[in-house]
Amino acid sequence: GGISVYVNYQIVSTVMELSRNGNPAFEILCVKCTCEQSDTCASMVPFIIFALYHPPKAMYATASLIAYLEESIETIRHANPDCLFFLAGDLNQLDTQFLTSELGLSLLTTAATHGDKVLDKIFISEDNVYEAFSFKTTIKTKHFAIVAHPSCNAERSKSCVGCKIAVY
Repeated sequence: GGISVYVNYQIVSTVMELSRNGNPAFEILCVKCTCEQSDTCASMVPFIIFALYHPPKAMYATASLIAYLEESIETIRHANPDCLFFLAGDLNQLDTQFLTSELGLSLLTTAATHGDKVLDKIFISEDNVYEAFSFKTTIKTKHFAIVAHPSCNAERSKSCVGCKIAVY
């Protein structure tokens, strides 16, 4: 278990405080990424990464995690309407249908990431802006890594050159 978010040194990242209504057993990290003026990312669209690990045998009720995610994501998106929003992580058997039906996020990962299952997922707030692929890493694990990158044909992707999201 556990989560982390690594950010390129040219991108300014800030850990966002989440509501304290959540269970301390929830493994969640929220990071806002913006860019100071530089040639690499001057026109980058700000984005928020919501990293989550949901263990196979959670020490909390799944319904309480879902309610917490819905509340936290809506609050953060409302306060940051100009940001792309990503939710990424090892979600194991969590039913993520609410992320698309209730919160309007789109699932980027559709290929199996652990055996024949899609356990590791990346969701995004806008369709057709990013695409993802998975691959076997050199790390000893049964999980595949996932990388999301701007879609070449997306109008907004011109503002996101060089911004990749990876889940390991």
